[in-house]
Amino acid sequence: MATEFKDRLVLACDRASHVPPKFAGRGVDIAKAMEVSQEAVRRWFEGSAMPRPKTMKKLASYLGCDDAWLALGVEPPVATVEEKISRVINESGAIQLVAGLIMLDGHECAFPAAGIKQANGVDLYAISRGTQFALNVALARAVEPGKYEVTIPTGYIGVKCVAVFYRALDDHDVVVLPHDVIGKHKRPVASGLVLDVEYANGEYRVAEQPLPVFRAFGAFYD
Repeated sequence: MATEFKDRLVLACDRASHVPPKFAGRGVDIAKAMEVSQEAVRRWFEGSAMPRPKTMKKLASYLGCDDAWLALGVEPPVATVEEKISRVINESGAIQLVAGLIMLDGHECAFPAAGIKQANGVDLYAISRGTQFALNVALARAVEPGKYEVTIPTGYIGVKCVAVFYRALDDHDVVVLPHDVIGKHKRPVASGLVLDVEYANGEYRVAEQPLPVFRAFGAFYD
């Protein structure tokens, strides 16, 4: 169990932007944050020991991950077949929506060959003036009024990321997710990376930083 925990600990640290890289003070940083000895942290990383339950919760909070996943490798509850089908249809609709907006803006779209999506998160390609842009399209999930979670591919650096937000059946926005915002505010979860987005006063924000809403293809240029 401790060895498996060690692997999850390394993964959570790698995904947390505020944690120093390996061999660059990572153990010192965590020891200070957890208020434990560096020797205790060293044992966590080598797999010979695990934190106590209270410290485990604190560690998970610091790393921005689920404590049950960090401690035990427990995945989130599996959705029912109906929920999975509904989710796929919604995500497929979000991809088609973005493709339609791009084509209405006078550009071309193409879809990746089977297997590409699983490899790097590409949902479609937008083609403009001879340049091809790989896009990942996420469907934002409402967690409470005005607050959303957006799943980000782990290979997000190689794609342009956008998210479709539905506030009602006929009320939606396509929001561009800049790489610098993702890099600074991404949160690791068992299934990958998540970005927490808030909507208020007509604006989408991540930690008070406004996000651009897709109006024209120029929004995809850095």
